[in-house]
Amino acid sequence: MNRKTAFAAAFFVMSATPAAAQPMAIGQTTQETGLEGAPVGPGLGIALGDPAGIALSMRPGDWTALQGTVGWSLSKSRLHLSADYLRNLVLFESESTPELRYPLYVGIGGRLLLAATDDDRKAINQGTSLGLRVPVGIGLLPRSQALDVYLEVAPVLLLLPDVRAGWDATLGARIYPWGRGKGLDEDR
Repeated sequence: MNRKTAFAAAFFVMSATPAAAQPMAIGQTTQETGLEGAPVGPGLGIALGDPAGIALSMRPGDWTALQGTVGWSLSKSRLHLSADYLRNLVLFESESTPELRYPLYVGIGGRLLLAATDDDRKAINQGTSLGLRVPVGIGLLPRSQALDVYLEVAPVLLLLPDVRAGWDATLGARIYPWGRGKGLDEDR
């Protein structure tokens, strides 16, 4: 192959594929994932930490959410059930990552720990307990992907069987495949 033919072939290949070489807009994907849209509606995911288990959420918009966790308390070795109402205090945004928002939130809710066996119930502080939670956390909310990631700490005021303090700490992620929204700030 001579130089002219090689140059012509290279020019043809480079000019025939300009779309592949174009930069993509932030948040644009090359293929549909099924999770396009803001995280709105019911969500399902995983919680890691104490408790560890299934993370549930109902997010009507950007500013409020209901969340629940069904899992296992690693520190107490008991079934953990919790439910909270959350309110974003502020949605941080960055010019360097315009497709991401970082909500700082606080909430109020309840926690129930259930003892697994009769031996657990007999141990000190290992019986079934009920308490109030005040979760405080920061999250990551993409504008164009129906998912969220969060880091949360929740002081707990245990009310039953006796009054004392406790803590929950969780890192979690949820997807929102059934309720992808396009609008933002719907429930402010």
